[in-house]
This record gives sequence, structure tokens and C-alpha cells, in this order.
Amino acid sequence: MKPSLFKMATAVALASSLIGLTGCGLPRTGPTKSEIFAGSIQKEGYAYIIPVNRQVTDIIKTKPSLGFSQAFRDARILGSDVINPGDTLGLSIWKTWMRRCCQMLPTILPI
Repeated sequence: MKPSLFKMATAVALASSLIGLTGCGLPRTGPTKSEIFAGSIQKEGYAYIIPVNRQVTDIIKTKPSLGFSQAFRDARILGSDVINPGDTLGLSIWKTWMRRCCQMLPTILPI
């Protein structure tokens, strides 16, 4: 007895859908423990695995002091530099040209 065309089409559709679904895995939130250990530095990977215990939590809960030191905050305010007659200024003027990238032209200007 010959199988009907409908039964063959159903079998082919079922087989192709099963083959297509074998590549799909269940969704997950992250890597497994074995995948993490496989990438660890002990197995020539790039991840450092640190077991978290009381000592580690005590170290990471301390807040580092950020900002300027008290000596820097208490320093006196300095005045600006004043240019007086007779002072000599040394200037460097940089120009860019099409063929020569940066050419320095030193100039000394007496006031």
C-alpha cells in the first residue's frame, strides 16, 4: 500500500521542524560554572576567579579617599606673572605647510 501524499508531507514537515529545533537551546541568563572556569587564567584564559569571602568583602567595602590633600587645599593663592618693560619673551611659532608638516620658527621679542 502506498503512503498518501498528505502523510509524506506531514512526515517531512515534522522531521524538518525537529532538525531545525535541535540547534536551538533554552534561553539562559549567563555562562555556566564550567564555562567560566574554562576561561580562567589557570586554564590559559583571561578571567581571574576570586572566591568571595569575609576578607574580600571587607576590602572592597572600604571607600578610598579621593580628592586633594589638606596641604593643597590650604595653600595660599599665587598672583599672576607680570610682564614688565625690559623683560625678554621667548616665543615659538609653529606653522604647517603643505609639503613640510611642522616647521618651528623660534623668535625672541624684546619688550
